[in-house]
Amino acid sequence: MDSILSFTVVEQLYVAFLTTLAAEGFRCPRCGGRRSRHSWRPRWVLWAPGRLDRLQLLRVRCRHCRTVETCFPPWLFPYEVATVWVLAALCAAIALEGQPWAAVERQGDWPRHWLRRHVGRWLSRAAICRQRIAQQWQAWGWPWPSWTQTWQPPATARSADWAWVCVAWAWTVQVTSLEAVATQIGAWAVWCAVAPCALPSDVFPARTHWGRRLRAALPP
Repeated sequence: MDSILSFTVVEQLYVAFLTTLAAEGFRCPRCGGRRSRHSWRPRWVLWAPGRLDRLQLLRVRCRHCRTVETCFPPWLFPYEVATVWVLAALCAAIALEGQPWAAVERQGDWPRHWLRRHVGRWLSRAAICRQRIAQQWQAWGWPWPSWTQTWQPPATARSADWAWVCVAWAWTVQVTSLEAVATQIGAWAVWCAVAPCALPSDVFPARTHWGRRLRAALPP
């Protein structure tokens, strides 16, 4: 995104995320016990086209069940090198603007196999995202938004489901008064923090902490 101008901004976003976790007491999602700082893990992060830097991720350990977990922010997925705002921009270029895959590859010098695998898997799950967003609204007791009655996808859109999901994310962010945060890191990243159970859970391996959290939170 244009608002992410340097890797220093990415590091500041991670510090802000850790501050939030610390305020919550680093509670263990498995047993509810308190966790303490354990170590730091370097992680390569693709935060802009051609910009790959190492971000130090905090690892915490539960004092009760001894489980160790890496603290991933909502804008960085386990087993995914690209940040959410990079993935969102690529998905928008292909699914909303209708740009050919080859053109997107040339613009950012993205390897074809990487683009097809990492971006294609999100676009292929647009219908699942749409269904789970609607389920999450219902679980929150929100009335069905009025814009859904007249909404039409852009003329250039390849995926109507993905276009709907992007509007739904932005609307949810607006309703939850998180627009200031979304302007910087994107509605998708904020949505991940607000309602991760609406994401397509099969993207994340079941053996990871995040994968188990998602599966536990998914509606029946």
